[in-house]
Amino acid sequence: IYRQFVQAKESNNTALATDAVKKLADNYKVMFHLDNARNILLDLAKEYAKEEGLATATDTQYGEGVSAFIANTIQNYYGTK
Repeated sequence: IYRQFVQAKESNNTALATDAVKKLADNYKVMFHLDNARNILLDLAKEYAKEEGLATATDTQYGEGVSAFIANTIQNYYGTK
């Protein structure tokens, strides 16, 4: 899923980014036995937007700016940005 976010960022492909959010939501629903992953993904987006800890680790592994891209994509998907 994170590689898909990278590909979406590099190609500026909104549909691909949206699909990655849906896949991420599905994974969180299964992992945490949730009916809806909206709140947990919006909290994740806040963590990525802080550019600390999780964001630094994600950018180190997947490339500079990926965490901010994921945060923006999640927020846009849920209409909070």
